[in-house]
Amino acid sequence: MSNLIPFGNGFGKLIKSSGDDYWEGEYNFTASHKIRIIVEMADERSEFPSKFQNFIDYTRQQDKAFRLVAANNLLELYNDTWRESEDSAISETEFAERIKINSISFDEEKDYVSVYYDDADLFAGHEIKVDVSFDGTVLKANLP
Repeated sequence: MSNLIPFGNGFGKLIKSSGDDYWEGEYNFTASHKIRIIVEMADERSEFPSKFQNFIDYTRQQDKAFRLVAANNLLELYNDTWRESEDSAISETEFAERIKINSISFDEEKDYVSVYYDDADLFAGHEIKVDVSFDGTVLKANLP
């Protein structure tokens, strides 16, 4: 069994982590933005599971919607607790525009995918995690 699995229509390769049940690699999410892909799979195989590939494509289409859900869920926490000064409150739109996807994590045993966003220093460097079911329903958005 190879320690490489191609994925993303040839735009990326997953490399098996030594001694672990996960694969990881980089993927060109956009022409100028690479993200990390992590896939936990229980068994050896030679291809990236299609439902995961389909989800990457779906995430490209729904990225803005996922960011808006994260903003909706976390804006009050930011404005009430994390902002630096009284006049640094931001809107939901500004919150969503500031954060940027940095990784997608798949676990074959779960019925959802975790999409992680860079917090743009809104939460002192903590990632923002958005869990999304394979049917596209956002289950939750939080600071892990």
